[in-house]
Amino acid sequence: MRNWKLWLIPIAGLLLCAASLTAGAKEDLSITPAGSCSTGGTAFAITNNSSTSSIHATVAQITLGQSTVTNVDVVLQPRQQQQLGCATQNSSGRFLVRWQVQSAQYQ
Repeated sequence: MRNWKLWLIPIAGLLLCAASLTAGAKEDLSITPAGSCSTGGTAFAITNNSSTSSIHATVAQITLGQSTVTNVDVVLQPRQQQQLGCATQNSSGRFLVRWQVQSAQYQ
């Protein structure tokens, strides 16, 4: 009966390691303005700031006013930047499209 308790320690350790790896990967990503678009608006890009690890991320593209959300899978090599899209601003200066990292994992 005591043997089953011994299995809990390695399982708990694996779960904690997996959770810390996911948190680190998300922190290594940044979404920033990256110039202007030929059609108008501001270009936005996602960057993997890690110098050693590739990252697979799910990014939500949210269109304000229409309440639409589209998930995009992105795989970035170390220090790689990838354009996400363009966003225009409304009269009050708010961007009409925004991007948010939902999940990320090192590969």
